[in-house]
Amino acid sequence: ATTEKLTRVDRGLGSFGIQPPYGVDGAPVFYTEDDGDGTIEAGEKVWLFFGLRRGGRAYYGMDISDPENPSLLWRIEGGKGGDFDELGNTFSTPTVGNVSIGGTKTPVLIFGGGYDFGYDSGSPVGAASMGNALYVVDAQTGALIRKFTDPDLLDSIASPVTGVDLNGDGLLDRVVVGDMGGNVWRMDLPSGSDAADWTVNRLASFGLRAGVDGDGQDRRFFHAPDVVPFRDSTGDYDAVVIGSGNRATPLGSTVDNYMFMIKDRAVSTINPPPSGSLTPTKVGDLANITTCTQATSCATPGLANGWKLELEVGGEKSLATPITLSGIVFFTSFIPPGSGDIDAQCTPPEGEGRLYAVGLAEGNALVNRDKPIDEQDDSGDPSDRWEKLGSAGIPAEVVALPPNLILRPDLTVQQYPGRQRWRTFWYREEDAGQ
Repeated sequence: ATTEKLTRVDRGLGSFGIQPPYGVDGAPVFYTEDDGDGTIEAGEKVWLFFGLRRGGRAYYGMDISDPENPSLLWRIEGGKGGDFDELGNTFSTPTVGNVSIGGTKTPVLIFGGGYDFGYDSGSPVGAASMGNALYVVDAQTGALIRKFTDPDLLDSIASPVTGVDLNGDGLLDRVVVGDMGGNVWRMDLPSGSDAADWTVNRLASFGLRAGVDGDGQDRRFFHAPDVVPFRDSTGDYDAVVIGSGNRATPLGSTVDNYMFMIKDRAVSTINPPPSGSLTPTKVGDLANITTCTQATSCATPGLANGWKLELEVGGEKSLATPITLSGIVFFTSFIPPGSGDIDAQCTPPEGEGRLYAVGLAEGNALVNRDKPIDEQDDSGDPSDRWEKLGSAGIPAEVVALPPNLILRPDLTVQQYPGRQRWRTFWYREEDAGQ
């Protein structure tokens, strides 16, 4: 009994040996087929999907097209053998989209293999006992379309995946996701191909299993990356922006966490790289732009592979998905209570959050915080990359408010120096007789 009590306390599952009833703890997502009028009519569809997080190892699909008569579409459960035996605790919020399989447009659900509770008390030795896979299933039936595994995919995938439509045809071409071992994975789903021909590559290795680069710290990815098509003097690349931080242990302070920007130059959606053909980017391959200034320039030779920005305060970590708007990367970080950087307060210690705004290309400060937005004439110093949020605790992600506003996690609406976009229309007048 004593051992069980200590185990549950260490894993954050409640004090005094009492495990809280998590139940359905996962965020819902939806698939909708509508004619655009905002009303679900006969023949149109709304499907609801959700996992359980700490509540269990299952995903559910429901048909709620008629909200007064919902019905269960399917249930997937891990640990029962078969296609989903590796499925762990369903932390990965599903991504909904359409893919082309053999030329047929198919609505799908894509999610990571889930979380292994062994990570609560450290990283598993060898491979995780569950969660080290990524699944693509038919959204209507729950049938497995493709399970991605790899000899180097040894850690659980608790994060949501980022699905990317790179050519604007309404179909997902690629998914990108980080795992609990500090790796970043890329799965290609070229249109018209069979699911068996889809490919998987490890794009980056930044964690404990990256010992070959002399780092090997216990970095973990709990949140989805942002993927942005971009270009430099070498050519086109897809910028993969992702931050490390252990969500299950937010008070930890032993890991050097970063916001990473990886330049993935294999941009083709028609002929993606074969499985296992990419060389993973390591921490040492990226330019360290933590202290660079406008005067010294962040454009160091290492930018050929991307950059890394250290979250420098003790215990600072990324616990939300970044977002890129007009070439500016916005992201938040959490600084746990007890850090020397936090001002003394006569309130319960909740920690604090920061809001960062950095240039996608070089990671430099784009705003001089000593001047109003409409009076910007030079870039700021490294400290101008961030400002303290007005709310305490773990901050959420930034929300875009087009054309050039953001909603901060402290519920402040803020303007940013982005390009304002205008809708442009044209028409061609034909002769009446043609």
